[in-house]
Amino acid sequence: MRIPLVVGVDGSEASLEAVDWAADEAVRHGVPLHLLHAAPRDHEVSDVIAHASERAVKGAPTVRLSKEVLHDDAASALVDKGRNAFAWSAQLGALTTPQAPSWYALEAHRRSPAQVLDDALRTSEEQYHDARVSRRVVEGPPRQALLEAASEADLLVVGARRRQGHRGLQLGLTNHALLHHAPCPIAVVPRI
Repeated sequence: MRIPLVVGVDGSEASLEAVDWAADEAVRHGVPLHLLHAAPRDHEVSDVIAHASERAVKGAPTVRLSKEVLHDDAASALVDKGRNAFAWSAQLGALTTPQAPSWYALEAHRRSPAQVLDDALRTSEEQYHDARVSRRVVEGPPRQALLEAASEADLLVVGARRRQGHRGLQLGLTNHALLHHAPCPIAVVPRI
């Protein structure tokens, strides 16, 4: 059996759009589709996975489908399942399907990653024109790319969201890995 393309579902319209896109991609690449719904242990499992399954089969009737409900937080469940999932990557410049999700994929296909980076840095460069900036676009896991960049850096700066309703910052898996393994000092800057 071939390794599956894994898609996380939470019942939102965005996740169902991701199911549509993933089902088409799974058929296109000849791999199975694995639907994953993660819910905390104390939450009742709803029909989220059943609804997503129906949608996948309706959009891509030939897709080989499996589904799973895990009692875990969504990020951990997706990271864990993603380790043994199909290594899909956006091909620059062309949409793979007309039903690609409206969020990242459309923007990534409209503009190159280098253009997105240039736009993100433009305001800072204008404000701090004396600062020297070097750009590098890397495709791959963020932890690996940032750890490699940190090996040549004097300081690595990462962002973090504020925890809602709690003090402190919400540190994700990437920040945790960097805090434990980066060979240089790290500044964690809260989102304003």
